[in-house]
Amino acid sequence: SAIPLIRDGEGGLLSRVLGTGIPPARILLERTGAGAALDLLQLAPSLACILLFEGGGLGEDVARPGAAALIVGAAAASLLFANLLGAWVAVLARSVAEGALFAAVAGLLLLHGSGVFRTPAPGTPGAVVERWAPFRLLHDSLLGAAGGPQIVESGGSALALLLALGALAGVTVFAAGPALRGLTRGSSG
Repeated sequence: SAIPLIRDGEGGLLSRVLGTGIPPARILLERTGAGAALDLLQLAPSLACILLFEGGGLGEDVARPGAAALIVGAAAASLLFANLLGAWVAVLARSVAEGALFAAVAGLLLLHGSGVFRTPAPGTPGAVVERWAPFRLLHDSLLGAAGGPQIVESGGSALALLLALGALAGVTVFAAGPALRGLTRGSSG
């Protein structure tokens, strides 16, 4: 979501949309929500394959609607968080290249903190970070659905994701105006 927002700011589209009188928070939240919905639609076939052909539905527990709901909910919330984060990355970047770099670094750091690339030793600072990282619920639910270890603490992971999502959405509502106006700098508008 960072790159299209930067391009729209550079091309003048964003300043024209802001000139219509639509509240900046609404513009930003609708853009990120639409981006997350499109991302979820693109991932739907992969999620369906995991649920149908792995441990998510045809294993020993044939009917596991709770696992499916958890995976879809975790994916939707994680994608919304990632798209909101991308919008704020766009505000910090001065070019499309910087936006792509900042978005990749931020995403990879959050995935790493969530335990996707390695599992920290119990009792270490890394384990504390992993427990509260926003993508942990998605990682744990996909791992459990694919036949890996079952989710142990999905409640804490869900709380962490919802708190991070709520905080980022709250910041978006209150700071969207100055942020979007900052993105229009240099546009021919």
